[in-house]
Amino acid sequence: MMKSYTRQTLWSLCPESSVDADVITALACHLTLDEVKSDTGRGRGVCFLPTELQDMVVNYGMTSAKALELYDTKFLSKAHNCRKVCLPMKDMMNDEGIHWYLAIILMDQKQVHILDSCPSKERQTIRRNAVNTMIEFLNDLFDALHKEVQ
Repeated sequence: MMKSYTRQTLWSLCPESSVDADVITALACHLTLDEVKSDTGRGRGVCFLPTELQDMVVNYGMTSAKALELYDTKFLSKAHNCRKVCLPMKDMMNDEGIHWYLAIILMDQKQVHILDSCPSKERQTIRRNAVNTMIEFLNDLFDALHKEVQ
């Protein structure tokens, strides 16, 4: 089912506006589809996790067990089998609005890269802690998925 977007969602594309999570999710879906098309049989492409996942884990303490209830296990197992997992991260900066940055997890190399168009020394610890929380969550989630498959 195709999601309908509001004018407010589209207005978030204006300069000096905070980009709406739906815009980022739509772009991630498009990029994931491009990755699937260009995969040429390797079967281990790039997976973009939904924007709300980070919010649910970092701000509301969602567990891996709850994630398995809420999200399609097929979707999550695709993330487990990808060579690269892209995770949009949201930093609520009080009066300044929302800042998005991207954590890229290279599964084979066991590395994490943070792409941030607006790095901030004041917010660096908060952003890194959020990424670390997500990595711990994904480790638990992938362990649970592995047990479920066996």
